Amino acid sequence: MNYAADLIKKSRFDTNVFDEVVIHDENIDILTGNTSLYFCQEVLCEEIYEKVLECAKEKYDFIIIDTSSNIFLDSTRWSLQKATKIFFVTENNYLSTKKSMQLLDVIVKKWGIWKEKISMIINKESSKGLEYEFMQKIFEDYKMIGKIRMMEENEEIPYEKILSTINFIPKITIKEKINNIKNNIKIVIDKNVSRKLLNKKEEMAKC
Repeated sequence: MNYAADLIKKSRFDTNVFDEVVIHDENIDILTGNTSLYFCQEVLCEEIYEKVLECAKEKYDFIIIDTSSNIFLDSTRWSLQKATKIFFVTENNYLSTKKSMQLLDVIVKKWGIWKEKISMIINKESSKGLEYEFMQKIFEDYKMIGKIRMMEENEEIPYEKILSTINFIPKITIKEKINNIKNNIKIVIDKNVSRKLLNKKEEMAKC
């Protein structure tokens, strides 16, 4: 995004350049964001966002913007106002629910975004947290479209399973890796012990 912003300010950004700055993967292209709060506030602006979105619209049928939850960033407000559909992610605990209600209040009442555009997703759903039916009642003004269950103790990580299917990571869990390391260490120790015993027997035989 930094490079794109620099080219836009120099009036050297178009769809051809846009194609060069995105990361191409199978069935998806990615334009990385910016981690610098100073850069977001002092350099990036609506002019830059508009130009990038304009180029993206010429190329893609669907555009997904992963926004910050920081409502003080101009990019958050701009993205939500431009979106045709908003997926609002929360968690089924008291603190996250309270924060979500405050954010939604700002988004709807101060920014003028229609509630109909907003769909709720519960992330990291815990069996010890607020029940799904209760969460639906809390956010009854919004459509609840799904939930992602949090990994419980001794449960296989769902994200790891997903990544394994696309060969992004080795099909091996952290626990298995630790066990493999332990086994390798044991093998090395056993070999060293066997070698020492063999040497000792040879020395006794010479005597």
